[in-house]
Amino acid sequence: MPDEPFSNREIKEMFNDMCTKLDRIELQTNRTNGRVSSLEVWKGGIVGGISVLTVIVIPLLSWAMYTLSTFQNEVQTSTQMALDRTLSAYDVKIQ
Repeated sequence: MPDEPFSNREIKEMFNDMCTKLDRIELQTNRTNGRVSSLEVWKGGIVGGISVLTVIVIPLLSWAMYTLSTFQNEVQTSTQMALDRTLSAYDVKIQ
């Protein structure tokens, strides 16, 4: 069959085969696009979460820890001053 032209029937069969293959390729492409889209949405959620964590949560936690440590120091200082005043008022000496 090297130099003989294809018959109309053979051309139609080849065309139908190509159409079938193209339909399968299109179906698989649509499936892949759906998977990629869902991964992109997931990635967007992760990036958004990290952004929120970096911009809001970490600074708030840092501020809260600083405030707590400062408050503890102030309470200790106030307590020590009150104790000193009380002891000096009663003239009590601790050995």
